[in-house]
Amino acid sequence: MLRYIGTLLVLCLFGVRLVVAQELEENLEVDEEVGEDTEYSIPIDPPAALNGRDGEPLPSEPPTSPTLPSDAAQRGISYRQFMSLESLRSISQDLGSSASVLNLPKPLPNPGPQRDIAITRIASVPSLAALASEVPTLTVDRSADQPCRLDLRGRCENLPRLFVLRVRRELDTAGKGLDARAQAQRYYLSRLSSDDRYLLSRETYFGDGELSILNAVIDGDARIEKIFEIPISRRFHGVDLGIESARIAVLSATLGGDGAYLTIDGPWRCQDRPRQAGILVKTDRTFSRVVWVSPFNVSDTNVILHGDRVYSTSGGSCEKDYLYEIDTASGRVTARNLLPKAADFLAATSAGLIVQLYDSVEAYRFR
Repeated sequence: MLRYIGTLLVLCLFGVRLVVAQELEENLEVDEEVGEDTEYSIPIDPPAALNGRDGEPLPSEPPTSPTLPSDAAQRGISYRQFMSLESLRSISQDLGSSASVLNLPKPLPNPGPQRDIAITRIASVPSLAALASEVPTLTVDRSADQPCRLDLRGRCENLPRLFVLRVRRELDTAGKGLDARAQAQRYYLSRLSSDDRYLLSRETYFGDGELSILNAVIDGDARIEKIFEIPISRRFHGVDLGIESARIAVLSATLGGDGAYLTIDGPWRCQDRPRQAGILVKTDRTFSRVVWVSPFNVSDTNVILHGDRVYSTSGGSCEKDYLYEIDTASGRVTARNLLPKAADFLAATSAGLIVQLYDSVEAYRFR
């Protein structure tokens, strides 16, 4: 009888260990079966009630700004500091090259109607898989495509999976003990270059239009190298997301040979006022100086660089959908094409562009 009871206890303990191991594995892996709009389960305290329009949480009182060490460049900036920081301008210490504030000039004026881009459509198919079958010689570079929002599963497939999980874990760990506002923040992750450098952008509420977007440059080990702030003013810049509870961030960032290209926008459309956002900002490669700011509503996803031009898209519900060609030296729109649907992201080929639309794919070749 004692041997029988002992055997049962061993089997029970073994079963508990299997369950715990399975739960740990599920916490570390992305569930491939959930939809792309399913939120990643970063803990949020119950007091962060969802009582804003369309289920968006209303802003609460901003957290107290932490004090960063004066030797931040040597000691490193923690995720906890990055998550709870309100503004670099409220810090008196000299952070040296580990932090900067990018003061944007006013966006360039909208040029109005433009000539068509010098491209030829070579395919219009339902999906990327269908494109591979129709044009098998076409090589698609998806190293930079749809914006990766870390709390949504299925939106970061173009980035290294284990790296995405590591950044999620860093944010999850750092957020414990912070107030509900800090825990409810959402983040966008972009691959800057092939040498494993990334940009992490913290989404913020539009509110009254006087806001700052905090961003962190992180290395391949998920360590923060630098933080930089982008102040935005509705009064000065004219940026307007149409509703106070909308959110805005650097949705996508691309590092080119002559600088970095940042898409600043929010996912909101059809609000109380016409959208004046979707700007493309070019900075130097160290995110210390602004080169130019594009006109409004020319970029709401990633961009593709080709020669001395950068290609972007903008549109969505209640707006016309366009593919834009922009001069990399001045930020001025040089051409545009009307698209049949809104674009999710762009991808490059050796001789052209791939535009992933809402429900189809179009391939273009440069003329």
